[in-house]
Amino acid sequence: PIAANVGTANAGLPTNYVRYNTYIGQWDFGQLTRTAAIDVSVMGPPILASADPYIYQHEISPDADGQALTPTFTTGYFAIAEGDTKAFVDQFWIDMKWGYYSSAQAAAVNVSFNGLDYPGQTPYVYGPYPLTSASTFISPRIRTRLLSLTFSSSDIGTFWRLGNCRYRYAPDGKF
Repeated sequence: PIAANVGTANAGLPTNYVRYNTYIGQWDFGQLTRTAAIDVSVMGPPILASADPYIYQHEISPDADGQALTPTFTTGYFAIAEGDTKAFVDQFWIDMKWGYYSSAQAAAVNVSFNGLDYPGQTPYVYGPYPLTSASTFISPRIRTRLLSLTFSSSDIGTFWRLGNCRYRYAPDGKF
């Protein structure tokens, strides 16, 4: 990625950044008080200097200095029924990595299902359903037309990655 500092604090130090990832062609921005950075080094992950006066090696742990990161993301809505019909989702199969390769597969993740019948409607939420490496499937029992998934966790020292999850549904009548 290519990064540039664009904002300054009262002391003249950069506080904001803009970054462009050339690999996926995507922009990113945020706040991070650092005075210098290098994204590739012989030591591995990015190294950034700060005015506090520490030098930080970023992205080396799944935690935030001993505190749990709380990753969460929500997918976009996808249609599971067309026109004036609804669909009934009765099973959801999990496809995830639950830890780093050759380490404990001990991550704990929650999944919630957000259902809509019409775009712009306030979603109704089913869950959260707890997931672990021992989970094979869950039965959310949702009747809707549009569906979105929210994944989150708050455990310390773990890593997880979402794969290609699948669900079973059937047409379930009209509005």
